[in-house]
Amino acid sequence: MLFHIVILGMISCETTRIASAELQMDMPNVCADQEMSLLSARQPCVQALTRMAKVWKQGCTGHHWCLGHERRTGYYTAYRQVYSMELHTVYRCCPGWSQRGEERGCLHRVCGADTCFNGGRCAESGDQVCLCPEGFQGTRCQYDVNECTAENGGCEGSCCNVIGSFYCKCPEGSRLGPDSRACQDLNECEEMNGGCQQTCVNTPGSYHCECSQGFRLHSDSRTCLTVTSCSVENGGCEHRCVDLGSERFRCECRDSFLLQQDGKHCQGE
Repeated sequence: MLFHIVILGMISCETTRIASAELQMDMPNVCADQEMSLLSARQPCVQALTRMAKVWKQGCTGHHWCLGHERRTGYYTAYRQVYSMELHTVYRCCPGWSQRGEERGCLHRVCGADTCFNGGRCAESGDQVCLCPEGFQGTRCQYDVNECTAENGGCEGSCCNVIGSFYCKCPEGSRLGPDSRACQDLNECEEMNGGCQQTCVNTPGSYHCECSQGFRLHSDSRTCLTVTSCSVENGGCEHRCVDLGSERFRCECRDSFLLQQDGKHCQGE
């Protein structure tokens, strides 16, 4: 509600009474308004006035009269102007509507170039003054519509409201689909092999790097280092690792097992 300050006089008081009597909240297109009135009045105030007055006194010297002074206090009534604020409810036509004659309510549109906001345009029929574009609402299209309040805006991930619109956002590891609503897994391996030196393995919402046989993954989870010693994870051998020196080794199997073609794993005979 808007607050108005009015200095009441004879004309403005009469206008307010007529507007309040004719328009009521149950009438079409009538809005309540809070109006602040500034009232003035004369307030009496008793004032005191003290003065020295000349008086004749008897017996000052012998039996003669003499002139003296006495303090005299007088009282009078003065007036001062005092002001007070009064809040009351008035009923007026809602923005965009007007009343003609003695009609019960505000039945006539008042719509011009500056009436509708945010790209709205004047309506020619119906109960709305302005026809609002998608994303805005209100009698003058002055309010943003928060699309995210209804079913998360249809977004599978997060719904982000902006003025006049909204957009969907997917969690890390996924991206928006063609409908700009659903989230699809992002294959990180498609771009520069996910940063992996050798093999990139995509997983739902994430990915990881792997190394070929004879290599092990570095602590950076991207680079692959050559396995050149039996001291590192047994050289990758399933059974025994035999160090041949000069950064060379070979895998051997226990009795009754045969070494497979990968040179690492063993299979029973």
